[in-house]
Amino acid sequence: MKGVINMTRKHYRLIADAIKESMLYKPDDPSYKVIDVDLHALIYGLCWRLKGDNERFDSDTFKDYINE
Repeated sequence: MKGVINMTRKHYRLIADAIKESMLYKPDDPSYKVIDVDLHALIYGLCWRLKGDNERFDSDTFKDYINE
């Protein structure tokens, strides 16, 4: 099938790292539980990593697809 991408461990880690870096914590909670995810930071982190993995990656197209 044309256009199918097989995701590897590298891709899963790329996504997981972007999610981890966009997590928001409650500062006065000693357990540091996640309370939310900064969507803009997540999209930025994904775009940054995907561009690093593939120089032809188009962040604008990616963002437009998310906002459809």
